[in-house]
Amino acid sequence: MRKIPSEYVDSVARGAALLDKKKPGWARKIDMNTYTELYPDTDVLGQTFGSYEEGKKALKLDVKKAGDLGFCGRVFEFYIGHEIIDLNSLWRKAINKRRKDRAYRT
Repeated sequence: MRKIPSEYVDSVARGAALLDKKKPGWARKIDMNTYTELYPDTDVLGQTFGSYEEGKKALKLDVKKAGDLGFCGRVFEFYIGHEIIDLNSLWRKAINKRRKDRAYRT
């Protein structure tokens, strides 16, 4: 089993924390049946803000900062190698953790 790079783990943790601060309850909006970081309308920003671009705008992120926060791949917003698999896995964990947390649900 391949180990997910700690850089990705940290990026998604920072991205989720930013959403917790700026858009409380964001994880409840995610439809896990359609969620994937592969497409801009079904990724975390797309489902939270209506589109990936609207999410970047609302959070005042450029492409590099969005990547640093786990919202997209590192190279021109395209995913490379295992990055998409890793980001999907990490975001799913972040979403599910928040949905299970009683304090988050209130």
